[in-house]
Amino acid sequence: MKRILIMVLGAFLLIIVLVVGLLLYPVVFPYRSSEAQQRRTLSDGFGDGDQIYFLLDYRVSRARRPVWFIMPIERPPKVYHRSLALYRFDVDSGRLVRLAILKENDFPVQFNARYTQFTKVDEAIVFAYRAGWDSEQGVLYAVHAWDPVTQTFVLGGPDADPVIETAPEYQVHFSDYLSPWTDNPGILPVTELQERLAVVPSAAWNLPD
Repeated sequence: MKRILIMVLGAFLLIIVLVVGLLLYPVVFPYRSSEAQQRRTLSDGFGDGDQIYFLLDYRVSRARRPVWFIMPIERPPKVYHRSLALYRFDVDSGRLVRLAILKENDFPVQFNARYTQFTKVDEAIVFAYRAGWDSEQGVLYAVHAWDPVTQTFVLGGPDADPVIETAPEYQVHFSDYLSPWTDNPGILPVTELQERLAVVPSAAWNLPD
């Protein structure tokens, strides 16, 4: 009986030591937050003559203190700014222009602009990116069309609601889209796009710190 009491007492003291250790850890080893991180995620590009169109998903965030439960558990970073923008790059002059901001700060978890689909209808650059998920109907797409002549959206725009994959707005342009997407006409793989954009100075992106 005495032996059991000693074991119980030892376990109890061990628990106390662990709890006290977890409580004192942030004091003894204060959290030194990293510098704010800037992350740029490019879509594939779309070539139209000497112009290349693409999307940029830009995020400024900072790592947060891990939550301790026996071991540290990483938490999602604190996001200070996030935006999605349409850009145009002139191959001959090396000039980069931000044409429009499509979305700011309110991004669903299922959002993904990396594999944006592009095509051209008449003079308009039409594109669609994954804008979310509907629990009943599946993937949602934001479909937009940019007119290079008028410099305006002729379809979609920043306030447009995403649509399901079977919606006419999506089907009329992308129902026969090829896989892999880089096999579609005019598509410039993101690796090649990054090489072309290497000449662009940081200030030309017009991004917040």
